[in-house]
Amino acid sequence: MCYTDNMKKLLICLFVIPILCYARSQIILSGLCIRVIDGDTITVKLNNADKIKVRFLGVDAPESNRRRYGHVEKFGKEAKEFIKQLLNKKPVQLVTFKTRKGKIYTDRYNRILAYVYQENIDVCKELLIRGYAKVYLKSKCSRFNEFLQYELIAKKLKLGIWQ
Repeated sequence: MCYTDNMKKLLICLFVIPILCYARSQIILSGLCIRVIDGDTITVKLNNADKIKVRFLGVDAPESNRRRYGHVEKFGKEAKEFIKQLLNKKPVQLVTFKTRKGKIYTDRYNRILAYVYQENIDVCKELLIRGYAKVYLKSKCSRFNEFLQYELIAKKLKLGIWQ
């Protein structure tokens, strides 16, 4: 198919510009993990003293308490314990994003969705590669394909939930 210059410009306007506009601006927050709620949720006291709940972006760890499903899911307690050892009472860095409306990226429970780091450790990656979590499939994050590769490693090695 042969496109004229005007047709190429129109295609760029229709497809490329909206994608660029959708890109979110990144926000980096720092604080102290003061509570581990679950294998993928923590409470952080930010450096400005605000307390926030944070849900790890792109991963889904098994439930470690009975509230949600009436039972503890397989490897739920292990995932929570791993996060406790890694993050509890330690400094963390959160990488989150602003939505198109300029608000910080949250879920339906008003938890901030973020990639979580402890010093140079990528916590979301560690959960996936050790089999303590799976990739969250309901909405794809910016690291979706990367996270699928980490999950595949855990599956091949039959680690954690993939045993």
